[in-house]
Amino acid sequence: MRAMAEHARKAIVLTESLKFERPGVVSLFPLDRLYAVYTDDRLGAEARQSLAEKDVKLVTVPVGEA
Repeated sequence: MRAMAEHARKAIVLTESLKFERPGVVSLFPLDRLYAVYTDDRLGAEARQSLAEKDVKLVTVPVGEA
């Protein structure tokens, strides 16, 4: 995935917010290489701030009750 992102014009990540709390897909990409992140609205303030500092577009969707 990293090789594809390096050659892409825009890298977009779709992941659950929990991935920001532990190593996983999100850690594969430096934030300055990302265009956008789509995730649920449980994303923490620290992650939101990190994305904002790198001008990464953040799109959140509400988490429904199970």
